[in-house]
Amino acid sequence: GQLAPHLLGAIAVAAYSYMALVPLIQPPIMRLLTTEAERKIEM
Repeated sequence: GQLAPHLLGAIAVAAYSYMALVPLIQPPIMRLLTTEAERKIEM
């Protein structure tokens, strides 16, 4: 499948934004998703 250039640009921007935001977003999400038991195992 061939992507249109404007779609490719939008995907690139979205991917870049996602990569930039992951370090800010991930810690609270990980705290929400992991249970206490999983946290103990991780430590």
